[in-house]
Amino acid sequence: MIEIFCRLISEPPLRIRKASGKEETSGDYSAYETVKNTAVNGMAVTMKGNGNSVYLAVWQKDGYSYSVSSESGLSRAKMSNIIRNIR
Repeated sequence: MIEIFCRLISEPPLRIRKASGKEETSGDYSAYETVKNTAVNGMAVTMKGNGNSVYLAVWQKDGYSYSVSSESGLSRAKMSNIIRNIR
């Protein structure tokens, strides 16, 4: 597994993980109010959060599992934009 911590300008820090296989690798076992399945660039993505904020997104592509987590939460649009740019 690879794990990257990054901070975008004026955004909360993010944790991005990628691992071989189908197991979820986020390490986030929190109970969220909202769990929504959505499509981003044709990928099935599960976004979890509270209210209008997304704290965790998980998906699979080409034999890898991915996750993006934010301690402060992001809008669905911002989370989707980040996911679009992960390879």
